[in-house]
Amino acid sequence: MYMNKFADLGRLWGLLNEGYGRLIELYCALILQKLKFHARYQGIPGTLVLADEQLLAVSEGDVNVFFQFACDIFDYMEKVLSLQAAVFGSLDMARANSMTNSGQCRLAPLICCIQDSSQLYDFAVKVLFHLHARLPADTLQGHRDRFMAQFRQLRGFYANCANLQYFKTLVQVPSLPPSPPNLLKASELNSHVRPVVVLPPQPVEAAEVAEDLIDTSSPVNQMPDSSMAGAGSPPPPPRNSSVDHELGQRKDAIIEQLLKELEVARMEAQRVRLEDDTVAMELRLQQATLEGQLRAEQNNVRQLQGQLAARLESHQVSAVMQDQLEQLEKKCKSSDDKFLKMKGIYTKLREEHIRLLRAKAELEKKLQQEHKKAEEEKLTEPESILSSRSGLLLAGIMEAVVDGAVSELDIPPSQDRFLQNAEMAETTLKSLRRAEGTEEEAQLQATCFALVHQIFQLLQSAKANAHHCPSVEAGHEIITRARTVGLNSIELFKRLRIGEVDTSACLASLRELVTCIESQRLKDEQKNQAEDIGHLLSEELAQMDQAIADATKRISEIFAKSRGSDEGVKLEVNSRILGACQLLMGAVTTLVKAARHLQEEIGGFSKEFYTKNHRWTEGLISAAKVVGIAANLLVDAADRCVSGDAKMEELIVASQEISAATAQLLVASKVKADRQSTRLAALGAASKAVMENTANVVATVKSCRQQVDESQDKIEGLSLHQAKRREMELQLHVLELETELEKERLRLGALRRRNYHE
Repeated sequence: MYMNKFADLGRLWGLLNEGYGRLIELYCALILQKLKFHARYQGIPGTLVLADEQLLAVSEGDVNVFFQFACDIFDYMEKVLSLQAAVFGSLDMARANSMTNSGQCRLAPLICCIQDSSQLYDFAVKVLFHLHARLPADTLQGHRDRFMAQFRQLRGFYANCANLQYFKTLVQVPSLPPSPPNLLKASELNSHVRPVVVLPPQPVEAAEVAEDLIDTSSPVNQMPDSSMAGAGSPPPPPRNSSVDHELGQRKDAIIEQLLKELEVARMEAQRVRLEDDTVAMELRLQQATLEGQLRAEQNNVRQLQGQLAARLESHQVSAVMQDQLEQLEKKCKSSDDKFLKMKGIYTKLREEHIRLLRAKAELEKKLQQEHKKAEEEKLTEPESILSSRSGLLLAGIMEAVVDGAVSELDIPPSQDRFLQNAEMAETTLKSLRRAEGTEEEAQLQATCFALVHQIFQLLQSAKANAHHCPSVEAGHEIITRARTVGLNSIELFKRLRIGEVDTSACLASLRELVTCIESQRLKDEQKNQAEDIGHLLSEELAQMDQAIADATKRISEIFAKSRGSDEGVKLEVNSRILGACQLLMGAVTTLVKAARHLQEEIGGFSKEFYTKNHRWTEGLISAAKVVGIAANLLVDAADRCVSGDAKMEELIVASQEISAATAQLLVASKVKADRQSTRLAALGAASKAVMENTANVVATVKSCRQQVDESQDKIEGLSLHQAKRREMELQLHVLELETELEKERLRLGALRRRNYHE
């Protein structure tokens, strides 16, 4: 009902665009907003005084409610700020101040606005810090913007009120800090000081004091006028019983009245005590506010001190500037004097300048004539220089040719010597172009001499290498390339006579000649290597036989050692494993002998045969090396397995490796063999025996492994604790084996790739 009345009242006064109409409309809007706010949040009293716990209880643990609560606070604050802005705006237009009746009429509602806005500001700061602790900063960007704008308006509102004399006797206006709190920094909440509004105590009205006084007058004390007529009148007659009864009633009434007055006095004392407590609390709040103001004033004092120091410094600077100004004035006076003197000098210089311009024109004519003569002499100078250069070059070339011929007499022909000469000639060709750019006669002459000498040595060395080539075609190609180098060198010297330097053709032909010599050198090295490969094959096959024999002997020694030191299941397992290894080594020995017999049939260890088929021979050598290495690996694995330093799976891997090596030897031997050869058939049978014995080794190792595991995994006599512990150990062992298997597979792949590339 009241909200509708205030709404109608605001609309009615809003029709008046001037005077108090707009102010009453905004005041009604503020009252409506306050009623809506308290209707929505009924736990908040009308004074807006809440403890922090009660403020947090408004949200009921829901951040969305707190978010909406912040919006309602901002709406409430906007109504307050709109009203104060309109009030202060009307004061300016009405030419009224705070001490006039019209001004005080406008300013009176702002006391409530000051009280509500201080509490709303405190609510807004605490609610926003709470929201920033629970929501992202981007979500609250709109809240921060509204808070910053309202902070600036509220600070201006308090500043305007504090300057008015009207408010100084009615309310103590709070003050806000110079800058708003940083809502993104949670520690700023600890330094937040709640603005406190303090109202002075209200004076006690005279009527209320009169009511609280005790009426000491009574009919007993009042004497009739007739009794005062004369002092010598006789005393009154004695009272009767009715009079005594009336006096007793009056006495009881007086006592009852005194008791009531005593109760009223006691209640008044209690009220005064409560007021004193309220005043004390307000004074404490005022003290906190004054302390905040004191800190703010101290900061202002520091700022003023800094400004004062800056002003003192500026005054000092201004004094210095004054001195400089006086000096400048003196300089200006002296400059004026100098100007007058310079003016006279200028007139003299102008006349001298005219005279010099005329002399300059004459000199320019003479200079042009001299330039023409110099250009003519410059055109004739290169011809003389070229003629002198050609004579010097010719003499130097002749000397270099003779020196080169003499020095080459004692040097045997070699490809290394040729490559060295080619490198020196290429370096000299590059330096020739740099020497031509410097235009130094001595450097150019020395470079030309060196180039002639090196080209001559290069051609002689190329000729010697061509004569020592085993192939006629290769020698002819070298001679052709060398002739191209010589012709390009001759063309280069011809161009030097006319002052042109172009070494690109000579460098290109020189590099082609070097490439031809290097390819021939590589062919010679391959030929020499092929000649030695037959001897290398014989040595490698002999080393393979020796490695297999040593491996067989070591297995026998390991077998004998195991029989003497082992017993029980271990002796049985080691005997079976070493027996299978002995059978495998015997099959490998048979395979190697069959391979040697087949090689005797194929080439008879003929040097010419292996030289002609050097790639096949290299493959056979590689296969023989792998067989010897695999045999040693098998023996080492068997030794470690018997001694307990390795796992049985290593023996399986070693046996498979030796099987693969013998298969490689078999394939390498069958490439050049006759398909109908009996020795080839014997080699195939030996390879089959190796494969069977390899499978036997693998099966034996697996069987022995199972036998060992069965002997270790008897769980009939284990307790529950021992069985559980054994289970955990086995699970750990399985995980370790899986990890190790994955690592070993990666290593195996890398090793196979490396062996494949080699």
